[in-house]
Amino acid sequence: MCYNKIMLTNCFKAKCKKIIAVIGVWVLATCCLVACGKGERREIVLSTGFYENEIFRLEGERTNRGEVMVYLTNIMNQYGQVYGDEIWNTEIGSGSLQSEVKDTVLARIVKIKIMNRMAEAYSITLSEADINAAAQAANAYYTSLSEQEKAAFEQITEEELARMYEEYALAARLYNYITKDVSTEISDDEARSVLVEQIVLYKDDNRNTSENQADADAVRMAEFARQAREEGTDFAELASLYNEAEKDKVSVLRGQWEKRLEDVIFNLERDQISEIVETEDAFYLFHCISPVDYSRIDSAKQEIIDLRKQKLFNDTYAAYADSVKIYLNEEVWDNLAPQYGGGIDTADFFQIYDQYFPE
Repeated sequence: MCYNKIMLTNCFKAKCKKIIAVIGVWVLATCCLVACGKGERREIVLSTGFYENEIFRLEGERTNRGEVMVYLTNIMNQYGQVYGDEIWNTEIGSGSLQSEVKDTVLARIVKIKIMNRMAEAYSITLSEADINAAAQAANAYYTSLSEQEKAAFEQITEEELARMYEEYALAARLYNYITKDVSTEISDDEARSVLVEQIVLYKDDNRNTSENQADADAVRMAEFARQAREEGTDFAELASLYNEAEKDKVSVLRGQWEKRLEDVIFNLERDQISEIVETEDAFYLFHCISPVDYSRIDSAKQEIIDLRKQKLFNDTYAAYADSVKIYLNEEVWDNLAPQYGGGIDTADFFQIYDQYFPE
């Protein structure tokens, strides 16, 4: 929550970072496409000799501009509906949020393609029911498109959309197969999470390299801690005014946060205020509401199982992907301009998948 006008710019940048993070863990219903963005991008090799609308090639299989545009447009419209299309012009890092998301989406599509190659190696195939479901999903999505949207997708056909849904489903089948034997035994202690209120001051790119600003943020945090400890100021009130993170109150489970933050949080007693913690990206201050969030134990166990599956799958995927070469049509990719909004409003490609593959 960001009520202080001075904080609005940093809150907006925090939202931008969250969008990239969420797309970075952009998943199927089975959570099989967890983030490995930087590693995936290292697999891509710049090359020449492509067809005109070809974006990349994986061992002879071509992926064209229309297919990439389907993914990219749907993702950008989903977030544009929440934050407004102007968010895509926001400058972060060395470029815009749009360019960051564009690269992240490419990495996800590459991962789907590699996972389909892995499925062949494991002799995993789709059932007739899966193929029929993909065809029905493709028909539902294709008939929802306007002529303007079809043109934006290079006149993509219903058959091509069905193949995309099949690839998406096969990736899910692969994930389920590789992770089917992950242990589901979890103790209550292992599933313990801590309920805290937080104040987070994010570092943007300029603040991250400014010692003066870092010192100023540390001083501000010390003042927040002093007010809460010595003056009895309600920590929740301070968080509502100054916290730059999306949530003022969070339930923290081990294995989901940076270790130094978890070590501080899990050693807090009820009503205790933490020391100030500085990381590469932000300053943190916590207030412990409860050292055990009993309401979350059951859901936390499922989250731990999901994390175990993700780790096993990522390790297996990384070993396979190391030998796969992706050849990128750099000129076409660099000049690819995402189209969204203004009559190109389609945003339900993935929701339609969920309707026909409710896993």
